[in-house]
Amino acid sequence: MNFRKIIHLLFYYVVPAFLLGSVLYQLSVGSDIYHLVVEYGGNAFLLVVFLLFIKPISVLFSKVSFFRTLLSYRREVGVLAFWFAVFHSVSLFYYLNLFSVQTFFELLQSSALFLTTGLLAFLGMFVLGITSNRLATLKLGKNWKKLQYIVYPTFAFICIHKAQAEGEYGSYVVLAVYTVLKLLQYLKMNKLLFWRQKTGKAL
Repeated sequence: MNFRKIIHLLFYYVVPAFLLGSVLYQLSVGSDIYHLVVEYGGNAFLLVVFLLFIKPISVLFSKVSFFRTLLSYRREVGVLAFWFAVFHSVSLFYYLNLFSVQTFFELLQSSALFLTTGLLAFLGMFVLGITSNRLATLKLGKNWKKLQYIVYPTFAFICIHKAQAEGEYGSYVVLAVYTVLKLLQYLKMNKLLFWRQKTGKAL
């Protein structure tokens, strides 16, 4: 079994089973699952940051093969981020008793931005997660790549949700840095395209 297959098995099957087991165990012993909510949410955020940052970094530092290698694992990392987001969301709903309609609307009135951006971020992650497989790629065809663009507003919602949850603005800085990296990536790729059109060869 090669390394990619091991990563595939871990990220697609082993990790979600472990996360589910952790939640069920904590509930069975009557422990407070808030620490799981925080941990799973933090891990989901870091994985999405990696998922998005690795593309512009690999373009800007194209001579570094290590970044290109990491780039090839983006789908697996995306699935892992999806699982952490799912268990973060479900655990948070359970912890805050948001399955109760009354409680849900009470929190919506007091923390509308936190709850709304969290729900939108989860919906975005859910769509991205269930389409991160070969079957979805084949069925959607050219539309698959277009669908993946929802990762950008999803990331913005994640950053806002995290800032609201923690009462700090570090995630906004991360969002700003990513925007700069994407701009630099765009400029470099356009420079390469212009050079090739002008000279007929790569830069």
